[in-house]
Amino acid sequence: MKKILTTIMFACISLIGFSHTWTIFSSGDTFSPDSISVNTTDTIVFSLASIHDAVEVTYANWVTPANAPFGGMTVPFGGGTVLASSLSVGPHYYICQNHYSMGMKGRIYVVNTTGIPAANVNDGTDFSIFPNPASGTISVNYSMNQKANVIIKVMNVTGQNEAILLNETKDKGTYLNSFDIDKNGMAKGIYIMELIIGDYKSTKRFIVE
Repeated sequence: MKKILTTIMFACISLIGFSHTWTIFSSGDTFSPDSISVNTTDTIVFSLASIHDAVEVTYANWVTPANAPFGGMTVPFGGGTVLASSLSVGPHYYICQNHYSMGMKGRIYVVNTTGIPAANVNDGTDFSIFPNPASGTISVNYSMNQKANVIIKVMNVTGQNEAILLNETKDKGTYLNSFDIDKNGMAKGIYIMELIIGDYKSTKRFIVE
């Protein structure tokens, strides 16, 4: 029984160790930061002025924008806490109901995670994209401590138009892959890049100017 309890405690500590708390503030009539990418184990804290709330809307109403709640995430005036595990994997768009007409809106991109450490990445460090913002060519740098298959995907912030930039097996070491933006048909905007090395997955947001 003692062994079982110890195992459960270790599993819980492991999962907590790979969670992160994100804080979104209200700055005037804007959310700051207005776009984040989170794991399902993360916590999102909205620290807002009393005149601001955060209500999820459809992508169409977010682009317009229009005050039409989607029925998903709702944060009361003054702020509150949202567990990423309560949100579906993918993009979530939200607005302030009082100031949406002024462009006060944000987005949260939820990425699925198992809480497993980055076993295939040297020291568990994340990968890097540069330059960011980018134009012309983007370079992706990452390290591996064992041989594994590497996949690099890119998609827009709605999780659509996914393109695979790299899918090949590499030996352990540090790699720098460069990709031509024009060749891959990336128009100006915000994108999500996903790096998959064996069981390890990580995402980063980058901008194409």
